[in-house]
Amino acid sequence: MLRKQIYKAAYASLKYEHKANMDVLIVISTGTAYWYSVAIVIAQYFGFLHEDTFFETAAFLMTLILFGRFLESMATSRTSRVLKELTSMQAEKAILLAPMESSCKNSCCSKEEAADTEDKEIDVRLIQIGDLLKVLPGMSIPVDGVVVRGNSSVDESMITGESKLISKSAGCELIGGTINSSRGPLIMRVTKTIQQSTLSTISRLVEEAQQQKAKVERTADRVASVFVPVIIVTACAAFTVWYIIAYYGFVTTSYAPFTFALLFALTILVISCPCAVSLSVPTVVVVATGIAAKHGILFKGGAAIEQASKSKIVVFDKTGTLTQGNFEICNVYVQPRADITMNALFELIGSLESNSEHPIGKAIVNRAKGMNCRFVETENFLPVPGGGIQGDVDGCLVTLGHFQWILGQNEAISDDDLKEFNKHLKLWQLTGQTVIAVGIEGKLVGLIGMADCVRVEAPKVVQELKRMGKEVYMLTGDQEQTAIAVGESVGIEREHIYFGVVPAEKSNVVRSLQEKFGPVVMVGDGINDAIALTAADIGIAVGSGTNVAIEAADIVLMKSDLWDVCISLHLTTVAFNVIRLNFTWAFLYNLIGIPLAAGLLYPFFGIAIPPALAG
Repeated sequence: MLRKQIYKAAYASLKYEHKANMDVLIVISTGTAYWYSVAIVIAQYFGFLHEDTFFETAAFLMTLILFGRFLESMATSRTSRVLKELTSMQAEKAILLAPMESSCKNSCCSKEEAADTEDKEIDVRLIQIGDLLKVLPGMSIPVDGVVVRGNSSVDESMITGESKLISKSAGCELIGGTINSSRGPLIMRVTKTIQQSTLSTISRLVEEAQQQKAKVERTADRVASVFVPVIIVTACAAFTVWYIIAYYGFVTTSYAPFTFALLFALTILVISCPCAVSLSVPTVVVVATGIAAKHGILFKGGAAIEQASKSKIVVFDKTGTLTQGNFEICNVYVQPRADITMNALFELIGSLESNSEHPIGKAIVNRAKGMNCRFVETENFLPVPGGGIQGDVDGCLVTLGHFQWILGQNEAISDDDLKEFNKHLKLWQLTGQTVIAVGIEGKLVGLIGMADCVRVEAPKVVQELKRMGKEVYMLTGDQEQTAIAVGESVGIEREHIYFGVVPAEKSNVVRSLQEKFGPVVMVGDGINDAIALTAADIGIAVGSGTNVAIEAADIVLMKSDLWDVCISLHLTTVAFNVIRLNFTWAFLYNLIGIPLAAGLLYPFFGIAIPPALAG
C-alpha cells in the first residue's frame, strides 16, 4: 500500500507531464526485480530454470526509498507547522458592539455616538470594515483595526517576532491574531476584513513563496527531466554489453548471462539519483521560507532567495527607513516683513497638510493642533512629486515644499531677504534637519526646520552589511547638507549618498547601480519607494511601511527593525550555499556512482555493487 503512491506518481508523470521522473526509475528498477523474480519462480516450478531471485532486493529498495522520503517530509513538515501555527492564531469568534435600537433611532447616529451598545458574539467571517469590536483581556484580536477606547498591552510576538508587550491606546493600530495580554479591554474599529488581514496576508505569502520557483530550481527540473531518460538508456546499454560479455565467456560468473547483465542494469537504475538534483532547491526554499516567517520575515518566492544571495549593493531610503519617520519641528523662521502671525501661519499650513499622509505633514498638523489652530477646508489640493504641495486654504494660495521649488513658484525676493533665508537654511541643514519653505499668495514667508531621528540600530546595521561584503547606499529627496549629515552619521560614505532624488528618479538610480554592480537590494517603506522597490532585483519593505511598498517588495519585514535586513540577507546566503552544496553533491554522486554501478571495477577486481547496496 505504501508503494502505491510512487506508482501513481510515475503514471501521472508519464501521462500528464510527458516526462520521466525519479518515480519512474523506482518503478522500473523495483518492478523489474520483482517481476523477473516471479518469472524465475514460475520457471523453477516447471523445471525450466534454476536462477537466483531478487524479491528481497525489490523489497529492500522500496523500504529504503520510503524511509528516505519520510526523512525528507520531516524536514519540510516543520515549515507546514509554521503555517498551521499562523492559522491557529486566527480567532473564530468576535464580540461585536451593536448599538441598541432605543439609543440610536436616528439613522445618522454612528456606532461611536450610540449611547448604549450590546455585545453580540459573531463569526469573524461576518465582520465588516467599520465595525466596533470589544477585545477582552486574554482574547485574540480578531482582525486588523484601530483602538477607539481603552489602554492595554498586546503580545505581537507570533506576528512580528517582537517578544516585548506593546502598549496600545486610542489611535494605535492592532494586528489580527495578536493577544490582548493586559487586564483592560480594548474597543477597536475594524480596518480590514479577515480576508485582508495581516495574518491572512502572511499565510498567503508563505504559501506562494513555497510554490514559486527560482531560476536555479527551473534549471534543476530541466536537468532532472533529461537525466532520467539518459539513465534508462545507460542501463539498457550496460545490460546489452554485459550480456554479450557473459554469453561469450569473456568473464567468469556463477550467474546466467541474463541474470548477470540484469544485476548491472538494476544497480544503475537504483544508484542514479535525479531526486537529489530536482529536490536540492525546493526543499531548501520550503525550509528557509518557513524559518523566516517564524521570525517575521516574509519571502515572496524562491527567486527572492536566489537574487538576494547574489546582491552586493544595498540601497536604503532615508525617511522612515534609516530614520524613525517621526518628524519633530525644531525651528521656525517667519520673514519679519511678512504680514502674518505664527498662529495664522500654522492654521494655513496645518489645514493644507491635513490632506497629506507624509510624516512631515503629520508633524506640522500635530504642531498646529498643539497651538489650538483652527483647520479649514482646502480646495485644489495638488501634490507635486519632488517639489511639495499646494492648495487654496481659506481663499489663500499656500505652497509648501523644498526651498528651491518654492523660490521658483513665488515672486522674486531681495538679495538681503534671500541671504537671511539661506543663513537659516544652511545652519539647520548642518545639524541634519529637513527644511521646508512656506509660500503664501506668491510670496516666500518662512522656513520650518524639523528633525527625524536616526534609528538607534542603523549605524550598526550599516557596519554589519559592510562586514558581509555589501556596499551601502542611501537615497533621499532631501537637500544635500541634510542628506550628508544623516548618511555619514550611520556610516555611509559621502559618494554613496544620493540627495534631491524625486520618487520617479529613484528607480533610475537603482538601474544605474544595476548596470555597474549587478543585482541591487532596495530597502524602503513609503509610497514614494514603490517604483524603486519594483525596479530593484530585490525590494525589502520594512514593517512600518505602506501597503503599496509592501505589495511592491519581494521581502517584507514585519518588524520595524533594520537588523532584519541583515538577517534576511544572511539567511538567503546560507540557503543558497546549501542549494549549491546539494547540486555539487548530487552531480558528484552520480558522476562517480553510475560508472561504478555499470561495472567499471569488475574487469579489474571482480567487484560489482549489488542493487540492494546501491539503494
